[in-house]
Amino acid sequence: APSIYNGLMTEVSTSKERNFNLVTFIDTPGLVDGSFQYPFPVEDVIVSVARHTDLIYIFFDPHGQALCERTLNVIERLNLEHAEKMRYFLSKADMVPHERDRQKVVVQITQNLSSRIRNKHAFELPSLYIPDKAAASAGKIDNIIEKTCEEMEATINQNVQNNLDKLEADCLAIGVAIEGLLSADAAKRKVNRKRATYGYALFLLSLVPLLVLATFGVHLLQLEWLRDSHPHAPQVLDAVAHVCEAIVHRAGEGGDSALGVGGVLTVQQLVLGTLGAFALLQLCSRLLRSYKPTLSRREVAGLSQTAAYVAVKLLDKKARLYKLYLDQCNSDDFPWTAKAVSVAV
Repeated sequence: APSIYNGLMTEVSTSKERNFNLVTFIDTPGLVDGSFQYPFPVEDVIVSVARHTDLIYIFFDPHGQALCERTLNVIERLNLEHAEKMRYFLSKADMVPHERDRQKVVVQITQNLSSRIRNKHAFELPSLYIPDKAAASAGKIDNIIEKTCEEMEATINQNVQNNLDKLEADCLAIGVAIEGLLSADAAKRKVNRKRATYGYALFLLSLVPLLVLATFGVHLLQLEWLRDSHPHAPQVLDAVAHVCEAIVHRAGEGGDSALGVGGVLTVQQLVLGTLGAFALLQLCSRLLRSYKPTLSRREVAGLSQTAAYVAVKLLDKKARLYKLYLDQCNSDDFPWTAKAVSVAV
C-alpha cells in the first residue's frame, strides 16, 4: 500500500563485526490495541514481509507480556505459515532482576500464546538483553544473545550455499529452456521446408491444366505461321490435333452432338475442368505454404550466445565462488553478500 511509504525508514551501519554487514534487519512497529488506527494495514504488511525473511524474531518485554490482541493475531498468522522460522525472546530481561519475577513473566506470556501457536510443546522463551547496557544485577541472568548471533551466522552460511546451488540450478534450467526453444525452432523449420517443397510442387503441377488449355486454344486457332516457324512444327501440331480431337468433342461435327462420338469431353467441360483443377491445385499449394512462425537469425544467434555464456562463464564462476567459499568460510574476512533477514514484532 502506498500509505506505508511514509512509515519507512532506513539506517545503514558500517560495522563488519560478526558478519553484521551481511544481515538486514526489518524492525516492525510495536502494536497497540484500542482505538488507535494505523495509516496502513500493519498486520498484513508484517505477514507479507515475513514471507521474504529467513528468521522471524519476536521480542516480548516484561511489561507488555503478550497482552496486546493485535500482536497475538499477528503471531498466530505468522505461526501458521512460518513456524519453523520463528524465535521468541524475553527482551530487557535485565530489567527484572529477580528470577521469581522473571518466571512469572514467562509463565504469563506462555499462557497468552498457548492458544495461538502450534508448536507449544517445544516452546522456548529465553532471556535476551544487551550486555553492555545491562543493569548491574544482570550478571546472573542467562543471555541467549551469543547463540542468536551464531544462528544468524549459520543462516548466512546456509544462504551462501543455497544461492550458489540455486545459481547452478538456474543456469542448467536456462540451458535446457534455450535448448528446447532452439530444438522447437529447428523442428518448425524442418516442417516449413517440407511444406514449401510440397507447396511449390503443387504450384508447378497447377500450371499443367493451363498448359493443356493453351494447347487446345492453339489447336482451335489453326495458326498457320506456327507451321512455318520450325521444320518440325507441322508434325508437332498434327500430333496435338489428333490428341485434342480424341479428347474434345465439338458439337455439330459428324452430325451427332452426343459425348463419345468425337471425344470424351465438350469444350465447355474442358475449359471448366482445367480452370477448376488449376484453382484447386493453387488453393492446396497456398494451404501447404502456410508456415509456422520461427525465430529470426538474430534471435537464434542471441539464444545461442546466451546458452554459451551461461554454460561456460556462469557455471565456471559458480565453481570458483564455491571454492572461494569453502576456502574462506572460516576466515574473519568473509567476502559474501548473502543476507539473513529477521522481523521483530
